Amino acid sequence: MVLTSGRQAARIQKNMPFSRTASVLQAIQRYCPRSVIAKGLKPAAVLVPIDERAGEHYLTLIERAATLRSHSGEIAFPGGNVTAEDKDTLATALREFQEEIGIDPENVQIIGQLDQVTVGSRYLVTPFVGIVMSPFNASPNKEEVSSVISIPVSALLDPDCFTAELKTDGKPHVIYHFRYEALDIWGATARILKQLLEVAYGFSGKRQTGLA
Repeated sequence: MVLTSGRQAARIQKNMPFSRTASVLQAIQRYCPRSVIAKGLKPAAVLVPIDERAGEHYLTLIERAATLRSHSGEIAFPGGNVTAEDKDTLATALREFQEEIGIDPENVQIIGQLDQVTVGSRYLVTPFVGIVMSPFNASPNKEEVSSVISIPVSALLDPDCFTAELKTDGKPHVIYHFRYEALDIWGATARILKQLLEVAYGFSGKRQTGLA
């Protein structure tokens, strides 16, 4: 996996003069992601893009087009399936980021990886965290993306934004939800988002819900 070098990190911090930037970079770079060992899952990858504006960190997500066969209309991080042309899952994440919202990979510095997550019984998703150099102009692919969404991290850290729903049908499991304005971020995207906020920003979903 390609990580940010010391020189690149210094350039990022210069472009992102936010008091938390250094600690966020260090926390994600130090994190040792866990892999999922499972057979029969299709590999996929997403990019968790962070940028800074006016002293605030923002995350870029997408609303998937209503015409897509799977997960249509859902809020997600940019990403998709690994193809034969991709060198690895990181290449997938960067390719999909460019295809879906038009941001050149040259404008992204990868700083780390989070735990792999499964989507149902079909996909194994590897999330990469990257700093996107500001300013940037998103140009969404309308066949795949209904809209590009920018959410301030501070809003997601609000305890009222987060809920955990215990499902007891079949095998008991918890579904996380982050609600921002009219948006409901849930499923695998919420699991990735929860871990990012825990690792980099001190978020504690356990404390707020009583659930692991």
